[in-house]
Amino acid sequence: MNRISCRLFDLRVNSADERLLADVAARLRGPSSDELRSYEGVTGVVYGVPAAICTEAQSVGAGFGVAFWLLSSESSTDLVFAGTRGALRELCDLCLTHSTLAALAQAIRQAMNRPAVHPLTLGQRIVELDRTYLMGIVNCTPDSFSDGGQLTDSDAAIRHAEQLVADGAEILDVGGESTRPGAAEVPAEIELRRVLPVVNALARAGHMVSIDTRKPIVARRAVDAGAVMINDVGGLREREMIDLAATTKVAVIVMHMRGNPADMQQYASYTDVVAEVADFLLTQVSRAVAHGVRREQLLLDPGIGFAKTLDHNLSLLKHLRELTSLGHAVVVGTSRKAFIGTLTDRPVDDREFGTAATLAMAVDRGAQILRVHNVRRAREVVNVSEAVRNAAFC
Repeated sequence: MNRISCRLFDLRVNSADERLLADVAARLRGPSSDELRSYEGVTGVVYGVPAAICTEAQSVGAGFGVAFWLLSSESSTDLVFAGTRGALRELCDLCLTHSTLAALAQAIRQAMNRPAVHPLTLGQRIVELDRTYLMGIVNCTPDSFSDGGQLTDSDAAIRHAEQLVADGAEILDVGGESTRPGAAEVPAEIELRRVLPVVNALARAGHMVSIDTRKPIVARRAVDAGAVMINDVGGLREREMIDLAATTKVAVIVMHMRGNPADMQQYASYTDVVAEVADFLLTQVSRAVAHGVRREQLLLDPGIGFAKTLDHNLSLLKHLRELTSLGHAVVVGTSRKAFIGTLTDRPVDDREFGTAATLAMAVDRGAQILRVHNVRRAREVVNVSEAVRNAAFC
């Protein structure tokens, strides 16, 4: 079954929309990008619309002054639309009672109610989020699933991080506790001993540093040491972590996970994993905002591999646009994970090709940050994927 999702163009906030709009106009062979850009109202794309209802949408929309144009004539197509907000809301109200057009109307209405993705403030830097950024993984742990034990010495971790930057990483994610399935919790004092020297050194060197932790005390000490982002695999379930975000104003990645790493896989049961993950993330965003966190501080991570089966991970990747259209930057971490090993029958240190496939899909579906081990290879994937995604019709 096709899942319908919608993305609005907002040229004021995200310059990547300018390229997408130009590509759409070229593929339409109808309105030019200038005409779409100057349209008095809302323009956007609805993805995954069954071809059978496209003609009906065009007919009904015309009665409200809303234009729909097809981008494809295959069984699953995309629709570009343009109309005033008032006309679109009236159209959606009518179509929500219409058996064949209800899903289309719901996607448009939800997109209109979402905030635009705003630039991200990381310390003294403004990150525009108009392209895909790479977050290099710095595991200061003896037992992480991929490179545990390799960087337990602070100097080794710092050298590794510097190499990640040289390879193209814009953000460095420093962690001192393994969150692989079945991993036991590490005491805060041990986690702090592992990460603080690394965070401090990298921040002093001028790098954008993220602290990968679910403990508020570790996050607070890391922010004091110069971290500009908190990567909370606990998904802001701790009120103290929310309060920390509210007072420090640092960026926070809100990740979906059920339970904790030690027992999370026993909770990997969903009726609709995409909808349930999105609902959890938006609920946590609303809770954080209600306690003083600014909405533009928050990024979303579907938590690939965290309380997810193989099928759950694949569904989240396939339908990632439903998350990238929620009005927040989306972080995706698939690098070398077990589901890739299951699909490729490769050991953890030989999953680069499988990882590359997932990264390319994430770029195509609008992810803003990719969390990876091999930054050099990931940079190649991103460069090619963005070039294909942004290529003009010719």
